[in-house]
Amino acid sequence: MTKHSSQKIFIFTIIWTFSLMPSALSWTWKIRFTTASLFFLFFIATKNLKINSISLMFLGVCITTPLLSLLNEMFFWGESTVNDFKISLLSNLFFLFFSTTACSLLSKDRDNSLQLFSINNFTILGVILSLISLQQFFDLFHLNQVYIPNLAPSDSIHIKNFLTSPFPRTIGTVANPNEFGFQLTLCASASLFGFFNYIKKPFYMFSFLLSFIALCLTASRSSILMLLAITTVLYFSSKTLRLKFIFIGAILTLMISISLFLKKEGFEFKHMNRIMAIANISKDNSWNARKNLYWEFNIDWFIKSPLLGVGPLKTQSPQASDNEWLLLLRQRGIIGVTAMFLFFTSSITTRKKQYLYFSWGILLGGSLYMIPAAFISSSSLYPMWGILFFTIGGIKVKS
Repeated sequence: MTKHSSQKIFIFTIIWTFSLMPSALSWTWKIRFTTASLFFLFFIATKNLKINSISLMFLGVCITTPLLSLLNEMFFWGESTVNDFKISLLSNLFFLFFSTTACSLLSKDRDNSLQLFSINNFTILGVILSLISLQQFFDLFHLNQVYIPNLAPSDSIHIKNFLTSPFPRTIGTVANPNEFGFQLTLCASASLFGFFNYIKKPFYMFSFLLSFIALCLTASRSSILMLLAITTVLYFSSKTLRLKFIFIGAILTLMISISLFLKKEGFEFKHMNRIMAIANISKDNSWNARKNLYWEFNIDWFIKSPLLGVGPLKTQSPQASDNEWLLLLRQRGIIGVTAMFLFFTSSITTRKKQYLYFSWGILLGGSLYMIPAAFISSSSLYPMWGILFFTIGGIKVKS
């Protein structure tokens, strides 16, 4: 086998299967869990499973805290169910299997091959997802009515409304505009990193611009905010003035061209109104619904047990993941959330500045996304984010 072949197979499988596989189908979770388990066992068998002792310690706390939280809730309040225990066990095993395997990418890679492999796959994926977004928005070849209902058969009416309403939002194969926006943000971020740091710059810029257009069609403000944060970090960390000018010029050219086209065609791009509403978020109906209805449940339970949390309580909180910070604090407590944060930060071991800045940008962007949405709790989003984060920030490449 070639150098890093097992790691590359792992990266390729996670990026492509987890991004394109419909998330709402009953068998999807089983396939993802099985995939993570098999890679975990394979890396153990081939002695490729390596993780630094500090990260391993924090990961251990991440895994044990939710179970202690569940026992804590059952002892004092007794509202957890057998299903809550099953959810807690399986979700933590999934987090353990994937995170430990992903940490095995933290080997010394002198030629940057794993980083380049990861960036190129995300860049190509960005083009594919963008084409899916454009197809859904314009209903090219009238395919929406053919496959969209099959993405989530139990909720087909709801997901069709995303595309058939006067304000259509593309949903990808994950059947959710915010999650689809998150995927596109990762692809756009990887493409922009490739533009600033690798050759084939026209290819990376093309993918970035196309992913950005597709992202706007999702109207996912949390994803756009995440991309803005990562882009800001990449822009100001780059020392190449020429590339900065090219980037700004490309963005301005794109925005002006789109504006002129829409004006000529008399097309009203309502997505911009939703996106710009973030400037006055306190009056936004969607934001207020999350804050006043969905966040309250997590806050109330977190106050009852701030250190350990109270576990999933899934049967009582079907909508409680609209702020993942509050969700994790309620489920894991301050101890569990702190351990998770330290696990990620301790995994940033690269010595090369452009990789270091980008990894912190990915962490910052993900943290902002978690305010109105969630990705760590998602079996489709966290692995994609983790692949980009660990391959860029963790692999020890000397300056």
